[in-house]
Amino acid sequence: NNAGIMALPNWTTTADGYEAQFAVNHLAHFYLTILLLPTVLQSKGRVINLASSAHRRCMFDTFDSFLTKAAANQDGPAH
Repeated sequence: NNAGIMALPNWTTTADGYEAQFAVNHLAHFYLTILLLPTVLQSKGRVINLASSAHRRCMFDTFDSFLTKAAANQDGPAH
């Protein structure tokens, strides 16, 4: 599992109502793994998740204030 998006120009939600970046970066990986799990188990395969180290550059208080602002204004980091 390796895919992701970040810094969307506008606050975007999925058809299910999840914030788009969270849906793509977290929920989609989980869902894909669940769909593949029967085949992976049957073939004695494995799922490998890759991640970026970009999270190390973010301070939690900065991230929390960004989420609060984005949710209130319905916009993303470009605003």
